[in-house]
Amino acid sequence: MQLNSNSLRLLLKKIKPQNFNVIIAFSGWPDANQAATYSAKYIINNFKMKKIKEINLEGFYNFSLNRPIVNIEQGLIKEYNLPKNELYALNSEKDSNLLILIGDEPHINWFTYVNIFLQAFSKAKFICLLGSLIDKIPHTVEPLISGVATTIELINKMKENKVKPVNYIGPSSIHSLFLNECSKRKISAVSIWAHTQEYIDEVDFRAAYKLLQVINNMLNLNIELSKVKLEENKLQKRLNEMMSKNRYFSEFVHQLELEYKLSKKEPEYIA
Repeated sequence: MQLNSNSLRLLLKKIKPQNFNVIIAFSGWPDANQAATYSAKYIINNFKMKKIKEINLEGFYNFSLNRPIVNIEQGLIKEYNLPKNELYALNSEKDSNLLILIGDEPHINWFTYVNIFLQAFSKAKFICLLGSLIDKIPHTVEPLISGVATTIELINKMKENKVKPVNYIGPSSIHSLFLNECSKRKISAVSIWAHTQEYIDEVDFRAAYKLLQVINNMLNLNIELSKVKLEENKLQKRLNEMMSKNRYFSEFVHQLELEYKLSKKEPEYIA
């Protein structure tokens, strides 16, 4: 399917979302340790949301940077998978719906991409972008969630949910473009980011759990978090065991703790 605003509008017209919220998560650069996409998929599974469209995109990716995945068996080509976006919907009997978009962050033509989706989501009540980034924050302290918003009211709402507003000048992800365009169109939007550690080589369930708590509260979703909490406990146990068995790793974490404490950590960068 060639991505365009008319096809998306027709798609949304079929499911008739009203007063709906949108959650967006991109894999790739804004998805350190998969905390963002894991959180979005967790919500999809929790509510048993229906995939209403899988969109194979053309004109938005540099295949030398993000190679298409091929499946070859016994010398025969079986599948050739391009980067894709998946749109999921939750229909409710109440006057509220939820849409979730999960996709690979585009490499090029960002303005076209954002414009197409925001035209389709023009009647959205609220758009929440999820991200995660590598930070020098040890796993032994409370996970940090920081964010950006389109209005002062949303900044205050983030603060109520222990999301720290960001000061930042530098390179950005597509999140910032989404927020900038949402602001121009008077669409309420936030971008909230979980801060994760470089020494975690799997999904950072601690960061994801904290991110899901924030989403739960800000969107009043009533998500069941026991499964991700269990995974968080397992990850914490593995990391603590590594500290007890590896003196160098333990010293490294304690050094991070000291630096974190002395810096009076505030989120000064985000994308």
